[in-house]
Amino acid sequence: QVSKMLCLHIPSLLSLAEVEVSPAAQTAAVVGVGLLYQGTGHRLMTEFLLRELGKRPVSDRIQVYACPHITFLPS
Repeated sequence: QVSKMLCLHIPSLLSLAEVEVSPAAQTAAVVGVGLLYQGTGHRLMTEFLLRELGKRPVSDRIQVYACPHITFLPS
C-alpha cells in the first residue's frame, strides 16, 4: 500500500499523459521508494530509481545550483 501511494507521486511510473506533481513531492516519493526497497535487491525498482536519479529537471521553473550528492550507507 505504501509503495502504491508513493508511486502515485512519480509521473514516470504512471501511464497518464499529463500529471501535475510538484517537484518536492516527486523528490520525496523517489526517496521514499528508495528507502522502502532498500536492501531488497528488487532489480526493476533499482533500475528505475537509478534512471530517475540521472534525469535532468523537466521544468524550466527549477534551477539547479549544485549537483546533489547521494550517499548509500551499508545496512
